[in-house]
Amino acid sequence: MTSPTYTDAGARRRIQDDLGSTLFVEAGAGTGKTRELIERLVRLVASGAAEQRSIAAITFTESAAAELRDRVRLRLEDAARDEALSPAERERCAAAITQLDGAAIETLHAFAQRILSEHAVEAGLPPVIDVQEEIRASIAFEERWNAYVDELLADPSMEETLLRAFTLGLALKDLRDVALQLHENWDRLEDPSIPETPLPPVDVSLVLARLDQALELRGHRANEEDKLFRHLEDTLVPYRSRLAAAGSELDRLRVLADGRRLNPGRIGNKKNWDVIAPDDIRELLSDAQSRRNATINGARAAVLTSLLSSLRAFTLTYAQERKRSGRLEFHDLLVQARDLLRQNSDVRRDVRERYTHLLIDEFQDTDPLQIEIATLIAGEDEAVTPGRLFFVGDPKQSVYRFRRADIELYQRAQERFAAGLVHLTQNFRAVQPVIDWTNHIFSRLIDPAQPGQAAYVPLEASRPPPAAGVTVRVLGGPSEDTMDPIRRREAKELAQVIRSAKAAPWQIEVDGTLTNASYRDIAVLIPTRTALPPIEEALEDAGIPYRVESRSLVYGTQEVRDLLSVLRAIDDPTDEVALIAALRSPAFACADDDLLRYRQAGGHWDYRREPSAGGPVAAALASLRSFHERRWWMPISGLVETVIRERRLFELAFAHRRPRERWQRLRFALDQARAFAEAGGRTLRQFIEWAERQAIEGTRVIETVVPEPDDDAVRIMTIHAAKGLEFPIVVLAGLNIAASHKPSRVLWGEDGAIEASLGDDSASFVTNGYEQLKQREKEMDQAEK
Repeated sequence: MTSPTYTDAGARRRIQDDLGSTLFVEAGAGTGKTRELIERLVRLVASGAAEQRSIAAITFTESAAAELRDRVRLRLEDAARDEALSPAERERCAAAITQLDGAAIETLHAFAQRILSEHAVEAGLPPVIDVQEEIRASIAFEERWNAYVDELLADPSMEETLLRAFTLGLALKDLRDVALQLHENWDRLEDPSIPETPLPPVDVSLVLARLDQALELRGHRANEEDKLFRHLEDTLVPYRSRLAAAGSELDRLRVLADGRRLNPGRIGNKKNWDVIAPDDIRELLSDAQSRRNATINGARAAVLTSLLSSLRAFTLTYAQERKRSGRLEFHDLLVQARDLLRQNSDVRRDVRERYTHLLIDEFQDTDPLQIEIATLIAGEDEAVTPGRLFFVGDPKQSVYRFRRADIELYQRAQERFAAGLVHLTQNFRAVQPVIDWTNHIFSRLIDPAQPGQAAYVPLEASRPPPAAGVTVRVLGGPSEDTMDPIRRREAKELAQVIRSAKAAPWQIEVDGTLTNASYRDIAVLIPTRTALPPIEEALEDAGIPYRVESRSLVYGTQEVRDLLSVLRAIDDPTDEVALIAALRSPAFACADDDLLRYRQAGGHWDYRREPSAGGPVAAALASLRSFHERRWWMPISGLVETVIRERRLFELAFAHRRPRERWQRLRFALDQARAFAEAGGRTLRQFIEWAERQAIEGTRVIETVVPEPDDDAVRIMTIHAAKGLEFPIVVLAGLNIAASHKPSRVLWGEDGAIEASLGDDSASFVTNGYEQLKQREKEMDQAEK
């Protein structure tokens, strides 16, 4: 029974007792939303409304699903012994315990796999489905992408498109980034398709017209040494001739894209001109420059649109190959299950009969596929059978928008089930001053009138204020400094606060008892790895032990970056950037003066040749040469282990205050190499490129590195890795970084249209509607923050 002392006891009673209604529970942080989901599940079982085998309890991560299963078992065991329940209710709960092993208490991906496995024939799948975990899927994509590139370059129908693309500065690696995002969202490609339109002609008439007008005015010069006149005579006359003589579309693009600046800026002295002012000429040249840029951008947009059509075909073909072979990725599970339920009424009826109730946790992290699967199971067509669905979520905790979680989708679902809207507001995690501060700040920051923002519902504290001590402290303030000084000052103040918490010491509550805080009780949360280096430096200087517990952050640490530089130098002798980084790393410890003396003595950077000079650099190059020669005869993990052992990287960790932390990072890199090899990775280059991609923000949803519980150290992790965890003391750092926004390479319009951008400022390919969608994405991003 729900305790009557709860301030939101009415909402909790409705969750447990109103089993015939579809409820949408909006629960703030720390309000025990998962507990209430479990209570509803137990009441469904105890009341006889449903058996355990017919209830699907869905959550977001595998770890959360495992915890949910354990908590359901414990609660059912308690209910089976609860004398307050009737004998029939206790008997039903006891029977439910025997059904738990096969119960659908799992992630939605696992639930989708369950549906597909039971209806493989109807889904058009082989009898046995092989779900590829992340590393295997990544390797398979790279292999399929390389094959596609070969096919693309050999395709006669794409010859003109590719010639224009390469002339305009296209890089295949940028095209791969777009292909990867299409691959991760391939279900969006089915309808509508990208229209195939012929490449438009390259019209240079307007550019020529403006150049002719400007060149006609050069006769009014009074001084042939004038810089503007010389620019017209020496640069633009031959440029205009080349552009006019270009006979083919490709030749025109070559001339347009040669980077020559038509508008020279503020050159030209009006004293050197008769009648005509230099400003008039510069205005014409500025217009010519703008028209040339517009022509280039139009040509790039047309090329990218054509390539998107080819990439769409590649993506859908690859998805069909996976379906035929039964080697599905996680996203495939959702798409195939959705399609099966949408298209096959018999399967839909069977699944509805088997799973009478769906309880969905962490609903704020859902995407359109997930909500459609839920509603297809829960009701006929648009009508959802009352009581079959139960949602729990909090829009303020939505942090997976890069995985298609969308607050607007959440709000639309909430509006659909608004008759069953329930709020949980009592927080059991934080003390009263923390709740007061949270309500004060976020009730002002969150504006429901803004797109993408939900209304803020104040939390109510259940824990009283502490007897003494500060509960909320704000560090820093407005500053005119640049970003680097701000980050260093923030890191220094952060270290001072942590040292104070340990030395004072601050008090924390453990199982109702006050005790002194230790380092392991403190978590530093940062939005991205950009904030990590100054924090590491400040903690090192203060002698504070710390652990990095997010994979993307570990990949960004100095030890792992140094190791990857060594591996890249071993793999590619021509990569001088990686070579110098490897030589300067602790693995070889060549100082800058060593490198300078080696170079001045006639040394070269190609370690495949015999060294022409001696010293530590020559010895290091000889070691790299040895590794390079052995790499083909060793597995990837064996080579990584050999580099770590022979270069004494574990021993070198003793030069730091926290060698254990360095060992953990190196062991992590070695474990990743082993996992990559076991998943089918074959070459060192594949592993290096895969490892470097892991450091990119947003590549992982679950990225927590398993902590070492006996290590008394501050824990540093990203906001994503910290989701769902609790810490006695939390420090939020790097919040100034949160305002930055890096839009996706691919954006999707509401009508299903695909807009894309690739390249950099020097060669940016952008489809015509991309900028408009990018602005909308920025507004949504700022609204959620």
